[in-house]
Amino acid sequence: MTLKEYYQRYETIMSLPVSPIERDKMLSSLMMDLERAFQIPMIKNEGWEKEYADVHALYFKVSTSRSF
Repeated sequence: MTLKEYYQRYETIMSLPVSPIERDKMLSSLMMDLERAFQIPMIKNEGWEKEYADVHALYFKVSTSRSF
């Protein structure tokens, strides 16, 4: 899956008429998929964030979109 497709998945999730709990579950699933696909480190790694700024931007956007 390409980064563009992950962005599309995010937009789809955000447009669905679901409860906040259900949306949070879908966003969490998306985050896990991003972690696996792009080998996002578990702890903050500024070097990785700089090298993969586009991936980090989406990951951060998904993370801040959750309601908890």
